[in-house]
Amino acid sequence: MGEPAHRLLFRAMCDEYGVQIQCRFGQVPEGEMGEVMEFLSAWSKEKQVLRAQQGARDGLRDRVKLRHLPANTRAGYGYRWDGSRFVPDDHYAVAEGIWQMLKEGKTDRGIAGVLTRAGVPTPCGAKVWNPRTIASIAMNPMYCGKKMGLRWEGVEPKTRRGQTYGKSATRLRQPQEMVLLGDIVEQPIVSPEEFEQIQARRAQNKAYGGRRIRPYLLSGFLSCGLCGRRYSGTGLVGWRFPYGYRCGGSTGPVGKPRCRGRLLPGPWLEEAVWLRILAFLEDPSVFLTEAEAQEVRSQQTAGTIREAIAGLERQMAQYASYRQRAYDGLVRGMTDEETYHRVVAGYKAHEEWLNEELERQRKDLEKAQREALTAETVRCLCSALRERLERASNEDKRFVLECLDTCVVAAPAGLTLELVVPEYAHGMVGTMPGFPAGGLGVSPGNSNFPFSLGKGEGDQGDEGWGWERGTRCAALRRRMLTKPKGGRHGA
Repeated sequence: MGEPAHRLLFRAMCDEYGVQIQCRFGQVPEGEMGEVMEFLSAWSKEKQVLRAQQGARDGLRDRVKLRHLPANTRAGYGYRWDGSRFVPDDHYAVAEGIWQMLKEGKTDRGIAGVLTRAGVPTPCGAKVWNPRTIASIAMNPMYCGKKMGLRWEGVEPKTRRGQTYGKSATRLRQPQEMVLLGDIVEQPIVSPEEFEQIQARRAQNKAYGGRRIRPYLLSGFLSCGLCGRRYSGTGLVGWRFPYGYRCGGSTGPVGKPRCRGRLLPGPWLEEAVWLRILAFLEDPSVFLTEAEAQEVRSQQTAGTIREAIAGLERQMAQYASYRQRAYDGLVRGMTDEETYHRVVAGYKAHEEWLNEELERQRKDLEKAQREALTAETVRCLCSALRERLERASNEDKRFVLECLDTCVVAAPAGLTLELVVPEYAHGMVGTMPGFPAGGLGVSPGNSNFPFSLGKGEGDQGDEGWGWERGTRCAALRRRMLTKPKGGRHGA
């Protein structure tokens, strides 16, 4: 029962069924005060565990930065740690062969195939080599004599597969964030110059290699309203349109359920979305009323947070007076020292919670002020992006879609288009060619504006498009194109 909630639940169940709790070190106080003391005790233990974990991480970081020693004794393939240096082991000859093939220009998959056919076991003892293992060896500067510390950093995972918590994922740090350790690698396999040449060739192969794919305009902006998966562009043969967008959940192993999202024709879908974005950029007056309403809501949210901060500050001052009163009682002999320390510990624990809550409220206030939107923001953004429409290449269109944080959701009833004025749009516009230096010329706090797309009631768009105003955005509806007569591939 390490969690405070579990301990309180245990106490509540004991009180409900008439079970008396017998403690080894004194009796637990009854009532609300007992629950508070129990919660503070469990909470302080959790804080001690977190402080111990942070201390261990700080110790490893100091070992790397101050003593220039590795944080752990994990060595690259072909080396082992002998207590002071990394020395060659029994797999050193295999590692030399891998780097020889890398210098000859062989691919990771080709090297993995050679090692698998030769029967060489992998670093973990398996029979089949994975190309990713070769890539990790090829990117490790240890093989040129440069052992780097703090290469990896724990981060929060993008998606959690189970009931996990904490930083369970890792990220490779940038070279400037790493720490070069001392001369602790014996017999490097390649020289630093050869290592850099191999890295440059691999980067070039990554940039110019691979399959040539069509740059689909809505890739990354179109999602399925049934399963939530992304739509991806795909080329089509024998259809009335050369390419389309297919839901990622509509394909999968035989026997498993698949998404019933339909294939969307690419040309007319891209044209419809782009026409609506052009309508916004050319005449944003439709959205200025809602922008002003959003500004009022942001101001109300900021006012509520300010009131909460003022209340927390009053509680902080009150608990400071409580501690002073307890100290006065100790000086006058009205209470013993043990009781004084116990009461003050409870006060300090609550003050620490108030400090954390106060910090959280201040961050929320900064976020609310940063997200406050004015009508001037919409005008400036439209004016800046309108310059990008003169060329209107596929790259320019995708830039506009990214600036507006475009989101298109495909559902059986139709398509929903949502545009947002994001926080990062100011920096993006200011750094792209064709836009004035310094961004939009407005405060960088104006951001995150979801608005509705829609025409007047009864107004139907071109070619049967109907726009219905919704709470946040408008639904873009049109009858899906049917298959050509005569089957899938046409007559």
